Amino acid sequence: MSSHLTQQRKYFFYGWRILIVILLVSGVFFRFYNLDKRIYWRDEAVTSLRISGYTWSEVIQQLYDGREIGVEDIQKYLHPNSEKSLSDTIQSLIVEDSQHTPLYYAMTRFWAQWFGSSVVVIRSLSALTSLLTFPCLYWLCLELFNSSLVGWVTIVLTSGSFFHVIYSQEAREYVFWIVIILLLNVVFLRSIRNYKNTFNWLLYTATITVGLYTFPLTELVVISHGLYVFLIAGFRLSQRVVCYIISSISGLMFFMPWIFFEVKNKTNLAATTSWLNEKGSLSLLVNMWAANVATVFFGSIKFSTTVLILILVGYSIYYVVHKAPQRVWLFVLVLILVPSLGIILPDLIFGGIRSTVNRYLIPCYLGIQLAVAYMLTKQITSNSVGSWQRKIGQFILVALVVSEFTRCIQFSQSEIASYKDDNYNIPIARIINQAKKPLLISDESSYDHIGSVLSLSYLLDSKVKFQLVKETNIPKRPNNFSHVFLY
Repeated sequence: MSSHLTQQRKYFFYGWRILIVILLVSGVFFRFYNLDKRIYWRDEAVTSLRISGYTWSEVIQQLYDGREIGVEDIQKYLHPNSEKSLSDTIQSLIVEDSQHTPLYYAMTRFWAQWFGSSVVVIRSLSALTSLLTFPCLYWLCLELFNSSLVGWVTIVLTSGSFFHVIYSQEAREYVFWIVIILLLNVVFLRSIRNYKNTFNWLLYTATITVGLYTFPLTELVVISHGLYVFLIAGFRLSQRVVCYIISSISGLMFFMPWIFFEVKNKTNLAATTSWLNEKGSLSLLVNMWAANVATVFFGSIKFSTTVLILILVGYSIYYVVHKAPQRVWLFVLVLILVPSLGIILPDLIFGGIRSTVNRYLIPCYLGIQLAVAYMLTKQITSNSVGSWQRKIGQFILVALVVSEFTRCIQFSQSEIASYKDDNYNIPIARIINQAKKPLLISDESSYDHIGSVLSLSYLLDSKVKFQLVKETNIPKRPNNFSHVFLY
């Protein structure tokens, strides 16, 4: 009887391995499928502007002068050329957009110079980088849970995660940040485990520096590590704590030059981030927090789906806290709470909508995925739970995976970029392209609006002409066009 059960268990896990491979391959497929199908939205167009080394000021000065120009005249500013160098790319970020640190933009510029600057090529760098998420997640689960099974379940949940697929197909730095966060957590856990190993702490310092130059909110992850190591040490100044303090401060010191640029250009920084200070009601904030958590798995903001996901997440965190060893549940908890509270509290105290932007809460969402994966793994494989609990765990895992990949299939066929502001450019472009000899007139009312014009230029035929003007300069109505559009 015992050997029969062992044989059944062997076949069960063999079947799961085959399924994991299939899901992993499918997840990779959806990260690369139809890279150029969705609209190259405003923020991605700004990425192309930055890697090309141009600034908003140059675009306004050289394009918004009332002349009739073509699509190719706008596209010149969205592709690297001999006029601008890497130093111009970095300088454009320093002067106009220092909230975005230069590492991703420098890498993408080199990538574009080597392979071209089409939408597919620029996005393919993010898609390729996203593949590093899988080994990094597995490694983190080995370090944290000491369990390969939790690692595989985490990979299964991540392979079809709408949240991960979205960022893997976007020409922005956030998928790079995901990989760096995972690596930073791995290196931190290794460092405190072998705290007498100097190389580990040097590597931790280096990873902090790379993380900060990828995205500044890496600092919240570092702070969560500090809280964790202090709690583990019982708030004593142990050798682990001292090593952490030295390494984290060293990483911050390497980032000081960029902090200097942020302070020096704080006026422009405030202008480019002013939208984050828009007032939002508490009900709006709560609804967006809940919806963003749901998109980590389903990419859906339906009320019923959101409620189910919140229940699952809440129970998973409860399960981890009550069933996992202290060093495990404490790490997961601080990874979820510290980055999220670091974004949410300023909104609640000073006002703003920072916490509604899901990319700012990526560390929190990674912690949530770890908690859910741990709970499901234990529910499915533990000998201490009943058969009905194992079946419920299996059902939840299958339901999550099926729902995730169903959403991936739907998304892969869509032209729109989910929840992006510039989706309206698609029908607008269709209407303009149908005209025989169209002219589009637009102004420079805001950087966001200029970014939308840049995004629109990717969708328009070469026959379309632009007349870009400053707000105070009203152009004369042209007579040599079949249709005139105001944008």
